[in-house]
Amino acid sequence: MNKENQSGILLWQNRDLLKYIFAFKIFTQKTHNYVTFAAFKGNNVALNLLFANGYEGNEHTINYTAKYGHNSTLLLLFKNGYEGTNDAVDWAAGNGHNSTLRLLFKHGYEGTKYAINNAAWNCHNSTLELLFKHGYEGTIRAVDWAALKGHDSTLELLFNYGYHGTNKTLDFAAEGGHNSTLGLLLKRGYKGTKKAVNSAALGGHNSTLELLFKHGYEGTIRAVDYAATKNHYSTLELLLKHGYSGGWEVINVAAFEGYDSSILKLILKNSNHNVSKRSLELAAENDHLSTFVLLIKHAWKHKKSIEKWGDTYIGFICSIDIGLGFIYDDYHIKFGYGDVWLDNKKIQPHPKLLKTFPILVNKLEKKFTKRPHKKMKLF
Repeated sequence: MNKENQSGILLWQNRDLLKYIFAFKIFTQKTHNYVTFAAFKGNNVALNLLFANGYEGNEHTINYTAKYGHNSTLLLLFKNGYEGTNDAVDWAAGNGHNSTLRLLFKHGYEGTKYAINNAAWNCHNSTLELLFKHGYEGTIRAVDWAALKGHDSTLELLFNYGYHGTNKTLDFAAEGGHNSTLGLLLKRGYKGTKKAVNSAALGGHNSTLELLFKHGYEGTIRAVDYAATKNHYSTLELLLKHGYSGGWEVINVAAFEGYDSSILKLILKNSNHNVSKRSLELAAENDHLSTFVLLIKHAWKHKKSIEKWGDTYIGFICSIDIGLGFIYDDYHIKFGYGDVWLDNKKIQPHPKLLKTFPILVNKLEKKFTKRPHKKMKLF
């Protein structure tokens, strides 16, 4: 027994100290009922003290006690006239407390359809056998939940008792990245949806994706977006190499994170969307200069999009005068006192430029010009 539990029991055994705690309402949580708290801790000494001082539990006392499998505490509560609900059986089943279930059955308790489901979720096969013996039935979700958790032995048991899953059972297995479960389901003829690939991408399960591709499964553009938003770099690369393309979101994430140029080029190559103004803002605000330049190069191929940005700071940066200077080293930009010069042509900077991109402009100055002997203040 650890010191924390030991000190807790000693505290409950001290009647005077217990009364002091009650008087000043010093407790673990103000919302706890004292009797229920002692019961789900399985502290019979504390319960007897509480009963002696006139304290009573509530409708959850039996249920919480059953959930944590405290059989002697349950007997004490039954002796004192406590009754619970059918949740007591469901919760005990979910935690695999077989002896607690037998005790509840003996006292006339019945669970719900979730007793089977809860046991399947946590792979309590002996508990499932006990419930089946007592005539319990679950729902089709029992198979889905077992698949999501990758409990192959539980699935086999459920199949033997005639249980079938849904059209999403295989998707759930893919979401959890459980390849052996996928193999079991595929062998039994289960078929999934496009969500299978998307869910595997969301979890970064590369080997699961390879298995799904091998069996002809396809996802949607959301697969790339999911991998990108969760920063599953290798998963994103795998999807891109298989020809998947994302939406606006994946480009924005790449800009925000400053993805490697090789991955970013694949994203832009496969994407059906052009670079947005927001993507450029994200790259600039997070000081990803190489990403910013690569995005501008891609955006420049679609001049109509740039023209739509109009008189904004992004529109200014991507304008024909200054944008090309950022892209090509053979253009020469000079930063002077309040002016920007491109090939000896004076350009009036947009007032929001430095406010939004101070670090970027500083880096561009280093990249495209040689600093003069006297330190200058940009714009």
